[in-house]
Amino acid sequence: MEHEACENALDLDNFQTGDEELSEAWIGRAKTELTEDPDKLEDELSDMRKFLDSKAEFATVPRDAKFLVKFLRAKSHDMIKVEEMISRYCIARTKYRDNFQTCLPSLSVESFSHQIQTILLHRDRVARRVFIFRVGMWDPAVVSKEEVFSANQLCLELMAREQKTQISGIIAVVDMAGLSWSHWMQMSMDYIQSMVAVVQNSFPIRFKEIHIINESPIFQVAFTLVKPFLTEKMKQRLRFHGTSLESLHSCVPASILPEELGGNMGQFSNQGVVTTLQGMEEFFVQLQNIAVKQ
Repeated sequence: MEHEACENALDLDNFQTGDEELSEAWIGRAKTELTEDPDKLEDELSDMRKFLDSKAEFATVPRDAKFLVKFLRAKSHDMIKVEEMISRYCIARTKYRDNFQTCLPSLSVESFSHQIQTILLHRDRVARRVFIFRVGMWDPAVVSKEEVFSANQLCLELMAREQKTQISGIIAVVDMAGLSWSHWMQMSMDYIQSMVAVVQNSFPIRFKEIHIINESPIFQVAFTLVKPFLTEKMKQRLRFHGTSLESLHSCVPASILPEELGGNMGQFSNQGVVTTLQGMEEFFVQLQNIAVKQ
């Protein structure tokens, strides 16, 4: 059962992608929620490396602990599921390669300038990271669907580098205000499947809740097509709020949200995210080298 309260809940918590040490509170949370045993981590990482070394197609996959540990935590240290996830992660980067073409901070500056997505610096009530995506800020005539995918992926990779976020998971707030047919015309079945793959067992982060607000009749049509690809577990994590900010705030406090979502934290901005990502270019170049023969 998740902690009702946790260290860093609702606190300003700047992005930590380095070698920060976990406090006793976070170590305890990892043990409770993920069955993590610090004394077994090195052996588990060694087993992961052996698995990768046993298959030639994984030759370009990073072997460092910082990269691998997120898969262990995403699957609560179930080694069979860990191996399945890292395989799907690598295959997705190959199968949907077009979506990753601009998946470098240096190539996504223009995409981020449209303020489509961000990650809040404040964590939620149970210390989860909050990712926000605003459909209405996406102009398909200016930013391609592949560029949107890459920018989102950069955000996810950033969050997945944080040890605390590996433990707590994330929530997403998707603002559907402004969704139009021009957006829906971009949604090929292949693209839909690639997006669903990210949130369902192909990316090493725990998606705890997805909050949809300002959904429209167009969204209902779109969701009808997407729904068959979702697992029952993922469907149960969706929360629909209509146009009610009060409903959203009952789940995601107004105190941490931007004013565009009725919050108290000033105007929506992704500058902190962009600045952090720009310092991670080398890491993302390494990820671009992952290629798996299917």
